[in-house]
Amino acid sequence: MNLDYLNNLFTRKLLSDYSTFLRTAHTIEGFLPGKNNFALLDGCKRYQSTIFRIQNTLTETTEQIDHIRIYMGRYPFKRYYFEKGISQLEYLQYHTEALFHKVHTIQEIMKLLINEVYQLDLPERNCSFSELAKKLEKKAAPMVIYDNYTQAFANLVSLRHVNTHGGTIGDKERDEINIYDGLTLYKFEAKGYPMNREARDLLPMRIIEYRIREYKKKRLKVVDQVIEENARLLKEFLSSLHPEYLRQVSLMQSK
Repeated sequence: MNLDYLNNLFTRKLLSDYSTFLRTAHTIEGFLPGKNNFALLDGCKRYQSTIFRIQNTLTETTEQIDHIRIYMGRYPFKRYYFEKGISQLEYLQYHTEALFHKVHTIQEIMKLLINEVYQLDLPERNCSFSELAKKLEKKAAPMVIYDNYTQAFANLVSLRHVNTHGGTIGDKERDEINIYDGLTLYKFEAKGYPMNREARDLLPMRIIEYRIREYKKKRLKVVDQVIEENARLLKEFLSSLHPEYLRQVSLMQSK
């Protein structure tokens, strides 16, 4: 799991500030442990708490991409899954599509962080890049890096849109394994429709398993590339928020 993206000035300062807040929270009048005490906080602590919550969501979503890599590396409960119609191809497809959605979610969280750190006051549902650009220069470092992120993963996000609105993403290699290599026939057999010997000899499972292993290698390579590029760009992005975060905290504390 690559956590180096969290090793940046913004995240370290935010964690330090939030840790200090947690150590002293009990001194706030009316504070109740385990309850929602947000209304009791002053402006600066609200600011820090909100940003911490958003960054924590970003961290959790990034960890989920790492989890996808783990899931795709194994195909557990093989017989059970296969009998239920989930071949390793469907298993890989499911997690590949999850990857597309997680990358898109990270883009959305990046916009929320810009909005909150810069105190642009956009409603969450309207926090689009075009709306951010009305309040913040496109040349501002976080905006530039966000744009770099969208370009880096444009193809994956496009596939996410296809998956969301069209249901199925075309995959020629997967279709070949299912149809021409005969995996579909073996799936029918698992449901009680046996193959004849001639079909089994013509379409041996060992060939299908080899094709799936090669297919899996390609999918894992994509995930590894996404993990690496995501971490690199997020480190740049989070680092770029540091100066504005310090400025906002200073302004709030001086009031």
